[in-house]
Amino acid sequence: SYTDDADFKQKMAALNANEREAAQVLNHFRPLADDVVVAIDAATGAEKWRTVLPLRSPNLQTHKHRGISGVPLLAGDTLFVPNLMSRLYALDAKTGALKWESPAFAASDKAPAVNPPANPSPMLVAGHVIYVRGGAHGGTVVALDPATGAERWKAPGGFLLRWQSGGKNRLLSIGGGVEKRTLACLDPADGKTVWKQDTTLQALAPLSAVISGDMLLASPPPAKGGGNVVRYEGWKLSETGAERAWQGAELPADENVPVTAAGGRAYLLGKQLIRVLDAATGKQAAERKFEQHGPGSNPWLGAVGDRLLFLPEGQHGVARLTFLDRDLKDLGPLWLPPHVETTAYNSQPVVYPVADGRLFVRGGDGLYCYDLRTK
Repeated sequence: SYTDDADFKQKMAALNANEREAAQVLNHFRPLADDVVVAIDAATGAEKWRTVLPLRSPNLQTHKHRGISGVPLLAGDTLFVPNLMSRLYALDAKTGALKWESPAFAASDKAPAVNPPANPSPMLVAGHVIYVRGGAHGGTVVALDPATGAERWKAPGGFLLRWQSGGKNRLLSIGGGVEKRTLACLDPADGKTVWKQDTTLQALAPLSAVISGDMLLASPPPAKGGGNVVRYEGWKLSETGAERAWQGAELPADENVPVTAAGGRAYLLGKQLIRVLDAATGKQAAERKFEQHGPGSNPWLGAVGDRLLFLPEGQHGVARLTFLDRDLKDLGPLWLPPHVETTAYNSQPVVYPVADGRLFVRGGDGLYCYDLRTK
């Protein structure tokens, strides 16, 4: 034990540690960390503003921390930002000034228990800002007033998806324990349950379950003793419940099977394999097996116009990218970005967005922008 930071640094110096080494060890073991939100000009990379919210999160480490990074939501002049532990910030989009945060923060708050939700990204539905607090198995769906952060309603829930059908907005929640789970349909206006039923489907990671039209695409966990092999299913959604419409063939997984829905198709990323199914019928439309550079740990596939942007491996330090057509044929060679790479962990893919003809890549030492437009 040490009386303070100065005492620690002095004793580290006596062990021949330099100032940087002492700071690395000291910061590694701090119980709390700041949340930092940075706004960057997408065209130039210039920093527009930086907001620091002190000591709001537990000091989770970058490797194997098992947390999920949520996606901020821009709505009008407000940016809604989730942190790693179910806190939501409302920031002025132009200045970064904090408007409100939920739950309210007090300087006496202790480090929260490490139980992050599966998909903390907020959504704006029926005039509410809605997101999940707590763990994936036993969280709470919370609806807040966008202007004030006041709570409007809350309901039990887990992994949350938005379903739009027949002019109505609905929320689908997959929650519960490891052995027994519940699929629930909620009315986003008041949080009341439209219907709920027991389910074998799991949704523990981003992109592990998606909605395509009126179809919910997800999979039960692998059978015990059967290895990491899953069979994706398509469930037809209605105002009275969900009914299984099809079950796909066995698909070997690496750590997970991310699914991308685009153009009425479901693209399943298995182990060194991409399989394309018709989302409505489950009929196989295409398949590609890879000898190398196929889907590994935390792969990602994004739909960009009529093309697919493919990241085969997002976990073990090799962030190669390539474009495919909708039938999985190569449109160019595999590209290795020239900058310092970064990785993801715990079934959390690194996502590379394309906006206005520009590709944005999160590198290990910064954010990079590549111009994809033809001259």
